[in-house]
Amino acid sequence: MLSCKLNSFVYPLKELNNLYNPMLITFIQFKRFIS
Repeated sequence: MLSCKLNSFVYPLKELNNLYNPMLITFIQFKRFIS
């Protein structure tokens, strides 16, 4: 039961992370390009 709840919480976080990581990488490259 707890495992199921935890999984339903962790999975969206992983999905969010998959979306966020490319944005973060792009942002870092952008900052490097500016400076």
